[in-house]
Amino acid sequence: MSSKSKSRSSSTNTTTNKNSSIALDGDNNGLLLAGVENSGEIIFQQTDHGAVEAGMQVAEEALETNRQVTSEALGTVETTTMKAFEFGDDIVMRSLDSVDDTIARTAASQKDQLKEFSSLVKSVQTAGQTDLTTSMTRVVFAVVAGLVVVAAIVTKGKAK
Repeated sequence: MSSKSKSRSSSTNTTTNKNSSIALDGDNNGLLLAGVENSGEIIFQQTDHGAVEAGMQVAEEALETNRQVTSEALGTVETTTMKAFEFGDDIVMRSLDSVDDTIARTAASQKDQLKEFSSLVKSVQTAGQTDLTTSMTRVVFAVVAGLVVVAAIVTKGKAK
């Protein structure tokens, strides 16, 4: 005779958390856990405490400052460029005035040289007679002037 015996046993453990939200007292850096239930899902929510909004505001202010600086820089460049062109214009005008003055002095000098050269040519053509005639004319004028002075003195002396 044989006898058979069978036995079975089973056990099941189930743990359920019913806490619907978790937040820490004090500095929790904006961390909030919510919806922790039977599903096993954790809904994670964190705040930036306005950091993104502040960042946007800083970016807008930086762009405005950049616009102002760029505008002022362009104004400075424009002013500097205009002053440089005015300076260049002044230098060109002074140079042209200097050239005009040099040309006028050169022309006057050449005119005097041409007059002297012409006189020299006449003297050479007449074998020095032109210069001699000019010198003799001066001597005659000086003698005549001297005679007039002497005559005036003699006449004045007799009148006394």
